[in-house]
Amino acid sequence: MQTSLDAAQTLIRGAVRHLNSGGELRIVANAFLPYPDVLDETFGFHEVIAQTGRFKVYRAIMTRQAKKG
Repeated sequence: MQTSLDAAQTLIRGAVRHLNSGGELRIVANAFLPYPDVLDETFGFHEVIAQTGRFKVYRAIMTRQAKKG
C-alpha cells in the first residue's frame, strides 16, 4: 500500500505561518507514517504525547528556530 503524505506535509509546513511563538500543532496519525521527519524538519523537534498500537498523537511547538515555510 502506497500512502501519499503530500497533504499532511503541506499542513505541517504551513502551520508555522499561522502559529504564534509557543503555539502548538497536534496531529493524530497512523503510527507507521513518517510524520516525525517532517515535524523535526519544520519545527526542530516533536514529541509523541499519546499512542496506541495503530495511532500516535504528535505535538510540535512553534519556536524561533522553526522554519517559516
